[in-house]
Amino acid sequence: ILPRSIAFNHMEWSLNFSQNKEEVVVKKKDDDEPDWDLELPPRTEDCIESEEPFLDLSYIKMTNLPTRICSLTFLEKLFLCNNRLQTLPKSLAQLQGLRLLALDQNKMDDMPVVVCELVNLTHLYLSNNKLMTLPVEMVNLKNLRCLWLDGNFFLHFPRLLLKLPNLSSLQLGDNMIRDLPNSLCRMEKLRGLWLYGNRFTKFPKVLMHMENLESLDMDHNKMSSLPDLDHLPALHLFSYDQNPIKVPPKVREGVVLVGAGARDLRDELPPLVEDSVESGESLLGLTFLGLSNLPTRICSLKHLEKLFLSNNRLQKLPNAFAQLEKLRVLGLDQNKFDDIPLVVCELVNLTHLYMSNNKLLTVPVEMVNLENLRCLWLDGNYFQHFPGLLMKLPNLSSLQLGDNMIRDLPNSLCRMEQLRGLWLYSNRFTKFPKVLMRMEYLETLDLDHNQIPSLPDLDHLPGLHLFSYDLNPVKVPPKVRDGVVLVGAGARDLRDAREQQLDEERQAAEEEAAKNAEVEAKLLLKIRLKGPPKQSTLAPEQEPEQEPGTFPDRQPNGVADGMVKGVGLDGREGQ
Repeated sequence: ILPRSIAFNHMEWSLNFSQNKEEVVVKKKDDDEPDWDLELPPRTEDCIESEEPFLDLSYIKMTNLPTRICSLTFLEKLFLCNNRLQTLPKSLAQLQGLRLLALDQNKMDDMPVVVCELVNLTHLYLSNNKLMTLPVEMVNLKNLRCLWLDGNFFLHFPRLLLKLPNLSSLQLGDNMIRDLPNSLCRMEKLRGLWLYGNRFTKFPKVLMHMENLESLDMDHNKMSSLPDLDHLPALHLFSYDQNPIKVPPKVREGVVLVGAGARDLRDELPPLVEDSVESGESLLGLTFLGLSNLPTRICSLKHLEKLFLSNNRLQKLPNAFAQLEKLRVLGLDQNKFDDIPLVVCELVNLTHLYMSNNKLLTVPVEMVNLENLRCLWLDGNYFQHFPGLLMKLPNLSSLQLGDNMIRDLPNSLCRMEQLRGLWLYSNRFTKFPKVLMRMEYLETLDLDHNQIPSLPDLDHLPGLHLFSYDLNPVKVPPKVRDGVVLVGAGARDLRDAREQQLDEERQAAEEEAAKNAEVEAKLLLKIRLKGPPKQSTLAPEQEPEQEPGTFPDRQPNGVADGMVKGVGLDGREGQ
């Protein structure tokens, strides 16, 4: 998964993905198109209308990119992470202003060749797909500085990367690479190289000649020994944890080592992070640094509004952390927390808190102090029950509790009237929680990967826009209102039937409108042929007196004129 904060050597792209896990409307594409297209979420529509350069369409289970996205030529950053994309349309090449493209966690066997036509790209993320090779057209991306290819199926280092002259950050972790080519040393601009989780059994010799390399990660390999690296002038961070190594390598003074025999990183920061700290920016990313303790000087940066500490080894935070009173977004994903640090509960201006993939069982009572919290991620922890304290957070609108061990929900959950999105995938539900039947304001509900055999009808929930129940033993989809997106067994058939019904209703309405138009046209023609009414040439005092209940254009009629004159319905003359 693409972290909300990208590693320290490209921090300018630190972003927050949480609030975009929202509603999606599906519509049937034309017969000559491959699958389903998407009507975009309301907030996304607002973004398009305002022509913002950033667009996030992550976590909406797309199988095809909506074609209208390819016409948004003002886009500079496009996130399509965590979908089901296998390819991209050729018209994507129209987005020549694109500088960042994120395609993490999709279903791509090959990198789409059209991506190679986006020659202004500087950041490209393709983590966690099924790639084994790269297309030769990759060499067109001369401006590419950051490339993530971790979590794929590369057996060898992709040599085409040697032809990317500006590449400075390369992620190749979690592949099956065993060695590196000697020509790698030609990549003189490369500053960060991640090779964790591969199959190295010895330290690659070419790395001994990478004099400009600043960060090197070789965690989780099978290297039994390391050479001295004190001759590398630029090296600042070297991580070799989870290798069968007992003696750390010799390095220059100030180089941070993470692994057996190394000391913890405390107050030393990578050069680019130092630059960010000195610049007084409101956003700081300290992800993937192997931190076991937060550098104390970070607590003095009182101007910070967004701080990302994801993918480290933190177990606690210092009390001085409470000084960061302006903090609104805090990312603590993928650390070693057994409990939410109490000092976090003192940051009363927090609106977004990410604690995914730690070891949490409960939340502290002090959590109720976070009255401004709108978005909370607690997925990938060890919760066995719904944390009741969360019901005391009056503004919580987005709650992530997937990948836990929750079996049921409290009846009082319906009091959370601000809650709009609830993610409960991969828990231990064996039946649909009854309280959800009363969640009238809920817009997005995800119950994927549970053991629910049947679902109640949900057509009475006015706010529901997206309901996902995939990978449950459900055979019949629930009844929902028109326009609600279902993802799960039987949902496609239901969409087909609904679309057919809408087509029939639309066709009937068009035919009715055509008939009405034809009648109106004939009536108008008759009026025109009749011409304007004749004007009397008599003076007003000479006009014949009109009998009551009659009109000057026609003869009196007994039925029409109330039986004043003429023959009645019973055949008798009117009185």
